[in-house]
Amino acid sequence: MSYPKIGFTTLITCLSIVLTPRVLIGATINLPEFSPSAQGDGFEKTEITRQIANQLTESTEPIVPAPVPPLILNPPPRFCLIKPTFLARHPLRRLVIPTRRMYRSSNFSSKVGLLSQIALQYASIGQSDQALQSAQAIKDEYAKVDTLIEIAQLYVEAGEPEVATPILSQALPLVPAIKDESIKVDTLIGIAQLYIESREPELATPILLQALPLVQNFKTDYRQTTLLTSIAVKLTEAGQLSQALQVANTQKPEDEKVNTLVEIAIKLAQIGQLSQALEIAQGLNKFSQFRVWSKSAEHYIKTGQHNQAIQLAQNVNDYCDQAEILYKVVGYLLDAEQYELALQNAQIIEYRPRKDKALRDIAIKLAQAGKFDQALPLAQSIESVQNRAEALTQIATHLVEAGQQSKASEILSQALEITESINTEQLSQPKPLPIRRESVPLPNLIELTQ
Repeated sequence: MSYPKIGFTTLITCLSIVLTPRVLIGATINLPEFSPSAQGDGFEKTEITRQIANQLTESTEPIVPAPVPPLILNPPPRFCLIKPTFLARHPLRRLVIPTRRMYRSSNFSSKVGLLSQIALQYASIGQSDQALQSAQAIKDEYAKVDTLIEIAQLYVEAGEPEVATPILSQALPLVPAIKDESIKVDTLIGIAQLYIESREPELATPILLQALPLVQNFKTDYRQTTLLTSIAVKLTEAGQLSQALQVANTQKPEDEKVNTLVEIAIKLAQIGQLSQALEIAQGLNKFSQFRVWSKSAEHYIKTGQHNQAIQLAQNVNDYCDQAEILYKVVGYLLDAEQYELALQNAQIIEYRPRKDKALRDIAIKLAQAGKFDQALPLAQSIESVQNRAEALTQIATHLVEAGQQSKASEILSQALEITESINTEQLSQPKPLPIRRESVPLPNLIELTQ
């Protein structure tokens, strides 16, 4: 095949590029031993909450903390490895933890359903007394507790937790009447979550601990592991990291334990306890570490915490992982249309293939936004000829859409010339893996966001 034909084929292929981020793997290291300060100072239950929570089960054996082995660091990998395809197709179970799980039953009578709706309508207009009166008129205990929790949820979301917490204290004693153990546990977790959101974590903790024996008696493994992970994450959010780690240590098989630790680390990062999240992540395998970095960075960007996302990348010591996280941060910033900040992050990526891909993505996004004066010089500065050709081709496409056919034709000519210069043997053969080198310090965090 002649070089013009190769160039034309490659140019057409550029129009349908699918970006697939590489995921890294490495050796597993043992879980770290946490200092007393990292484990939390415990809690003092109020007498009323303790008495109510103790009604949920007749007896509860205390959880015996499992010993945590000391941290043993393995030598860092020297190559940026691509994750095997079987892991990409079959990753560890992704747990989606609902913040609340309220239930509606089709078996509720029309009267019960109407009373519930009336109570919720009263609550939605701020008439809590009438809402409670309507809810108390419901004879079905299951429907009553469901309605009370939903009323409390409305007030929490409205920023009035002082109204929600007394309502939750009325709902809690009704939970034992729920016959379905799975629904009972979900309801307890929902109440605990609302206490956490109401800034009353000391009331949430005993409820979560009383739910544990119920979950441990479940015969369905998947349901059990899902709820145990949910409880561990809620305990973490309530400031009870030591208790959360104990729950994680009860998870079997090992991959479920690792999954729970990943979710705990992500939650720690989300609530601003990055140092503890990093400490847990360092004890996990490379794939699990990357899940923590990726999901935490995604949360920071989506919630507008760009500084925290950059700080997270700065704390990733591994050269390969740091490049991957910064590349993901660039992607999240582009989705948020933070083009300038995305470019600043792309420029500090050390691993050249990832840097070129990041610059290509930014150039394409700028062109998509009609910022051709910024997109074109950026695309032309890309070192990788293939990424440069891809960026120029996409810019030409957006120029056509903008009605600038003459300029598009000029850019396409550049893209074709670059594509024809690509060595086909280099394209068909895998690139050698880069030797790992020490990561240089990233620029000052404040400078990046100015």
